[in-house]
Parts: sequence; C-alpha cells; structure tokens
Amino acid sequence: MKPLPPAISLTLEIQHLRLLQPSTTQTPKFIDRSGRIFPDPLLNSNQRFSLEIYVSVPELESELESVELGDRPLTYRAQCYLRNLTDRSSASSPFAETPPKPLSSGRSHYAIVLPELQLSRGIHLLQVLVLLQDRNSAKPVAASSFELPWLQVL
Repeated sequence: MKPLPPAISLTLEIQHLRLLQPSTTQTPKFIDRSGRIFPDPLLNSNQRFSLEIYVSVPELESELESVELGDRPLTYRAQCYLRNLTDRSSASSPFAETPPKPLSSGRSHYAIVLPELQLSRGIHLLQVLVLLQDRNSAKPVAASSFELPWLQVL
C-alpha cells in the first residue's frame, strides 16, 4: 500500500441508493443518480423499509494498488431529511442519521445502512447528505448530497 499524502483533498461521491421493503426482501429498489427508482417506484406506508447509501472516495483507489490512510483519522456518516410534499405547510426536517464510522485503509467503496424507517402516506422529497469528517475535530473534509424529488408512499 502506498500512503495517502496529508495535503491531498478527498472527494466523496454517492453512487446510488437502495430501498428494501420489507427490509428483509431479496428484491431491492435501486435509485440512480437521476433520481429514477426501479423496478417499482412505490412504497407501502404499512411496512418498514431499509435505506442503503453506496458511496466512494475515488482518491483512495489507485488502479490496482490500495492506498493507506496513514494517520488521517477520517470518518463518514449519513444524514437524511424528508419533506412531505402532500402537506403544503410541511418543511424539510431531519429524518434519520448514522453514527460516524471510520474509513478503512485500502477501501474506496462503502455501503451505509440506515436504521429501519417508515413513512406516512403521501409524496415525499428525500434528501441524503453524506459527510467525510476529521474524527478529531468533526470538521467536514468532503460532502456529497443526493435528492429524490418524488417518493410516493401508498
């Protein structure tokens, strides 16, 4: 492994999201960068679901050679915000988040799994924010966001 230079800036990219409803299903719904959900765009309000966020840190991948983080104590975490578009007075509010987890040397791809969630009926705007932070100062090093403008729950 070659060490990551301390001065290099890192980027964080959300690749796609996966919804699993019920959370134990073997057939997930994929959400690509354009916001399309396939194969089925609907969720049921009477079932809990699981949300997985797939991210990458491209600078930690160097062709065939893994990159060592060295003494850079970096963590990643996700925050989700939700707005019920059916209720015109609704504002975007925090919906779910994960605790910080450490980046691992030699890994550039991560799957972030949020706790099981449940939504009320309606049309929702879902916003996902993933932060890469310095563990010592909690200072953001990089961020990436993803917006799903139309999530229908029946």
